Amino acid sequence: MDTDRDGILDLVSTTYGSGIYRFKGLANGTFEKGKALNFKNGKMIDVETAMYNISPLFIDWDGDGDLDLFANGFEFGEMTIQDKAYVYFNDGTDKDPQYNPEGKEIKTKVEGKEISGFKTLYLDWDSDGKYDLVTSKDQSGGGVVWYRNIGLNNTPEFAEEEYLINQLEQDKNESFESRGRETEKAHASTWPGSRWQICVDDYNADGKLDILVGDVFREVTKVRTLTNEDKEKSKELKEKLVEARKKAEPVYEEFTKLMEDAQRKGIARNDVKIPEDLQKKMDLVQEEQMKVYDEMQKYSTTESKSFGRVWVFIRK
Repeated sequence: MDTDRDGILDLVSTTYGSGIYRFKGLANGTFEKGKALNFKNGKMIDVETAMYNISPLFIDWDGDGDLDLFANGFEFGEMTIQDKAYVYFNDGTDKDPQYNPEGKEIKTKVEGKEISGFKTLYLDWDSDGKYDLVTSKDQSGGGVVWYRNIGLNNTPEFAEEEYLINQLEQDKNESFESRGRETEKAHASTWPGSRWQICVDDYNADGKLDILVGDVFREVTKVRTLTNEDKEKSKELKEKLVEARKKAEPVYEEFTKLMEDAQRKGIARNDVKIPEDLQKKMDLVQEEQMKVYDEMQKYSTTESKSFGRVWVFIRK
């Protein structure tokens, strides 16, 4: 979207937990190098919020003429993963956004339940002139939820969640027993897999908005049966891999600390300079682990691959 309102579309990309990046669109159809979006205190948004897998939207939430940042993602709680939705108000301008780190958590108006979801869209689903939230679920069985705007576009408030596409009820025992037969199931399946990415459009040109879903599906095929000798060798290799990973832990801890310090300073991940001695240690422990892992693959009983599909749900 045109995040700085200069008449040229920009590109916004997010990562699992290391920032939201804007690639400013240029008049010739190219983009500038991506820059991390920071709060006005200079800190990167994902780092400061501790939110992961953010689905960002740029909305003039308070009607003051500039675009604010709606961020839908999840936080790690004690033994739980909690979906969260915040609005970070822009105290600057669209060209020079100054997002206030004091975010406003978005909840439903009546019951005060947290707005939750995987990927979120801001659109007028019921054609009443007010923009609603439509979001997908990343839980088993998926689903798409509608939060109707019962306020105004410059002061949005939302009704309780209403499923537009119900979650698929799955029998956990049946799902477990079918492991290893996913290849057969992939071609016969009638429901999307996981990681629902959604798009809303009038797909069949009948004047009603439809929902498209992109998914991830994993095929697993059994390829061999291990002998007792093979099983013993596989066990030895697993123990060897555990030892290799333990050896690598202090190296990865050093790398993690380096990246965390850089993020606190607002330095983009790709711009972090890794010391030569640390890079050598990382290469060494990685090579050691990969040798063991490659040897282990000779004793794997299954082969797997992941791929994506696109589904369309036609609105009645």
